[in-house]
Amino acid sequence: MRHRPATAVVVLACLAGLLTACGPRGSRAQVGLTVDDAGKPVLVLQDCKGEIEELGVQSGSPGADSVDEGDLRNDDPAKGITLIPFPTGGNGWEPADPLPALHAGEYTIQEFAPPNCS
Repeated sequence: MRHRPATAVVVLACLAGLLTACGPRGSRAQVGLTVDDAGKPVLVLQDCKGEIEELGVQSGSPGADSVDEGDLRNDDPAKGITLIPFPTGGNGWEPADPLPALHAGEYTIQEFAPPNCS
């Protein structure tokens, strides 16, 4: 039974793909913030339906003490995973206004879709 380790690796790889891929779920998109190899902030958007047209970034804790850092917009969003350099934008995403550089701290990223999207 030499095929068992190889089979286990294939099964685990397929399972990992199912757990991270787009599929039926309540949320239309997920967004996060990371840094690239040079330490520059990058937004990561997983938009399975391709309907998120705006991302808003706030600093500070969610609520009354948060500060609006700005918005990024895309009139023709793509389905799938998109990396968006911050604050310059890219991959179809452009800042609505010039965005400040981000510094170490807590940030909240909100996603917005047109009202007719579900």
